[in-house]
Amino acid sequence: MIALAAGIGAAVLFARMKSRFAPAAPNRELVPDTVCWYAESTDVTSSWNALVTSQSWKDMLASATFARISGDQGVKDAVAIFEDVAAKAGLQLTAENAMKVFGRDVAVALDLGAESASVLVLTKLDVDALLADFLPGETDKSKLAAAVRDRAARCTTAMQSSLHRDVELLQATRGSVTFHFAVLGDTLAASDDRSLLVRVADAHLDGGSSSLAKSAKFTADMAALPAKGVVREWCDLAKMRSKRAAVEKLAKRADERIAAAAGRYLDATSTIPSYARSVDIPGGDLYAIVPHAASASAPAPAAPVSFVERMMPEAHAYVSLRDAGEAAAAWRDSPLRGRLAAGPVGRQIDAFLDDPRGWTRGIERRFLPGLGDIESDDEGDDEGDDESGAQDVGRFEIRMLARMMEAALASVYSTEAALAVRFDVSDLSAQVAAGARPDFGGRLLMQAVLAAGVGGGRLTTTEVLGRVVYAVRPGGADDDDTGDEDETEAAAGAEPVLAFVGDAVVMCDSAPTMTRVLSDFDAKDAAPARRTAELRALEPFHMAMYVPMGDIVAELRENEDVGAFGAALDGYGDFAMSWHVAPTMASLDGRWVMRVKPELNVDAADPRPVPRIWSMIPEGAFLHGVANVDMVKQYALMESAFGEDVWREMEPALRDFGREVGVDLETQLLPALGPEIGMALLRAKRVPQQQPPVPGVAIWFEARQQAVVRKFVDGALRVAEQAFAESQDAPRSRRRPPTPKLLDRRSEADGTETVTLALAAEEGMPFTPALGFVGDHLVICLDVGTLDRIRAVAAGSAPSVTASPSHARLVAALGAPPRSARTHIDWSLMMDQLAEYADEIGQALPAGAIEYPDLPDDPSDPEAMRKWQEAIAAKQQEAAKKGASTWNDIVESMRPIDGIAVANWMDGGAQHGKFAIRFADAPGK
Repeated sequence: MIALAAGIGAAVLFARMKSRFAPAAPNRELVPDTVCWYAESTDVTSSWNALVTSQSWKDMLASATFARISGDQGVKDAVAIFEDVAAKAGLQLTAENAMKVFGRDVAVALDLGAESASVLVLTKLDVDALLADFLPGETDKSKLAAAVRDRAARCTTAMQSSLHRDVELLQATRGSVTFHFAVLGDTLAASDDRSLLVRVADAHLDGGSSSLAKSAKFTADMAALPAKGVVREWCDLAKMRSKRAAVEKLAKRADERIAAAAGRYLDATSTIPSYARSVDIPGGDLYAIVPHAASASAPAPAAPVSFVERMMPEAHAYVSLRDAGEAAAAWRDSPLRGRLAAGPVGRQIDAFLDDPRGWTRGIERRFLPGLGDIESDDEGDDEGDDESGAQDVGRFEIRMLARMMEAALASVYSTEAALAVRFDVSDLSAQVAAGARPDFGGRLLMQAVLAAGVGGGRLTTTEVLGRVVYAVRPGGADDDDTGDEDETEAAAGAEPVLAFVGDAVVMCDSAPTMTRVLSDFDAKDAAPARRTAELRALEPFHMAMYVPMGDIVAELRENEDVGAFGAALDGYGDFAMSWHVAPTMASLDGRWVMRVKPELNVDAADPRPVPRIWSMIPEGAFLHGVANVDMVKQYALMESAFGEDVWREMEPALRDFGREVGVDLETQLLPALGPEIGMALLRAKRVPQQQPPVPGVAIWFEARQQAVVRKFVDGALRVAEQAFAESQDAPRSRRRPPTPKLLDRRSEADGTETVTLALAAEEGMPFTPALGFVGDHLVICLDVGTLDRIRAVAAGSAPSVTASPSHARLVAALGAPPRSARTHIDWSLMMDQLAEYADEIGQALPAGAIEYPDLPDDPSDPEAMRKWQEAIAAKQQEAAKKGASTWNDIVESMRPIDGIAVANWMDGGAQHGKFAIRFADAPGK
């Protein structure tokens, strides 16, 4: 309103000016360097035209904030000056005319005295447009002053004129408001303090020697901002703190709570001398503001390790988030997004990225009172807004606070956040702490929101170890009026609390947890060196997890109730894992490391970068895995894995089995096996009129000493056959089951032997298990057909999985670490297999809005019951079809994944691992 009055006041002032309206210096070169706050905006016309069409503008006009400002007596007097001058000068009150005064560059500044504040407005006039209004067709700007002299004389607002160094100053008074104006070239300057306007005139005449633009602090802060921004502002917090009484007096004119919040904000930013901030308003929507802030003078955090890394060093689980914004951008720019958009997974991801408030609503409601009263964010539905502005009172304030909180949370995306949890093994209770390192702008926003929330909502403040801590009250703002003080006190220890520490903000589940967290941070020597080292070794990453397994095991073993569980984990130490998203979402890669005792290493010593089993796996395998394992070492680990007591019961049975077979497991069979073991699942297609297909299953064991392995196989089959025969002789019931056809040996033409295990048809088994030797490997399959396919691949008459393009891509994704265990998933083939079960799975899926017929009124009527049963059967078929369609939609939505590969290997005292998820290119690429 001050700016509007200043603009039309120019009409009176033009008549007295000798200026020819030549271009003046930029506004920041006219503002004295004594001001504590400054804001500027360029191309205001474009921003204004977008702003006034937005829903946020309508909400603001209907808001309590606008009503409070427009109802202020000083503002009313300013509006009266504006209306009087406009009416007498013949300048209609339209947005178009206002833009002739404010449509170019506008700047506003605040100057503080000991207990008072002064406002300064600078605006570049559209002199050509004003000249066209007053003198149509005239081009001589010097005639503009004479043209408005007569109109200015009609104004009833009291005017006084004075001269300062050849610059004429005009004073306009109406009621309790006095404005001072000056025209400096093409710039109109207005202020409620004449001395401030005099300093502006001096800066203009002296070439800006004492202006804000010459301040090193101002220049450095503004230079740190991005070039884009509808509004750019600068704040000298040090000056504000030195004139605190003036700041609080100015804020008190709006509201007592705002004054209190201003004081709390100054306290919370005590380490920040000054800052600059830019705000972009896409589409003119205030609810979509994009802020950015920077400070060249703010001190860097003193701690060499960030607080987020130091948080809860004894946590049993720690998750770190790094530069999530980069991962989100990869998703937004990826072909994968478009392909997934129609599916349920893609919709959920898009919902998070496009409207993060839906995921942060719970947090906002705890901090922002009244947020729960807003039922919808549908800004396109304006019905009723114009008829009843009262219904929107509070909407604007709450939504703006919500957007500030969202912007603060979003600022963490580009830096670091973490979650730490510590469990009490005695009762499985947990202490939880979440920390984040917001960027500078996010920190300012968080401090502003918290300062505003204290005293007016669910926030209270307390002090923990010398720091201000914000507590979230369990109820609303009226909790103190309930009279239930005991309940409030009892709940106090469980209230979530938040505090600023170092370069981070941290939230804990309770004040005791916050006390522990701050104590660890203040100890200085509590930095978790092991955790930091493990996570940094996995960089770069977007997300990482750390679990100190050794510490957890030690605590478990101290607890009598779970000591046996802890013993089973002996030998395992720290575990860390990381995930990283590639640009344009081409892949998702990860790594992990598990520290283990050397005796837990069961990797074979024989390095095989290319597994031999790969050359035997048929091309149709949608999942296959190969490992290199020292079987003797693996057997030795069984005792520690099962525990001493369990092993004491198992070992005699294993030895007895070896004697019956004729081959000792530990001393004969395991040394006879080679290091390679493998497995594969092969796609099976549905055959019409038959049961659902069973995927081909195959397991490989390398046999270095085939004679020993063959002897074991023969002995095991003999023992199994005898056990089946004895089971038939044992009295079970009066009606004995049919005798199964257990074993059938047959010889192939090439001399190799296949053993087929076929159960009787009465058993209903849809497959015939089989085993046999293929080269140097014993292969066990779920059916004899799979074994035949494997023999054909080994003989070179059928292609192996190595011919698959997906296999080649997954091999390249992981590289070839020596002695690694590897697993590959051909995702497209796996989806083909899942699609085969649409009919069966569809029957179990919910069918939606299918209405089944009611039971007949007379269930004893056979005809009525027959018709009812037929109707039920028809509805069941309809439901099955809908379920099958739903299942196919789910399968198709997951098609964009190309493949998944995992590898792990031992290196020194740690087990290392890598995984890669590769996404398919968009169709046509």
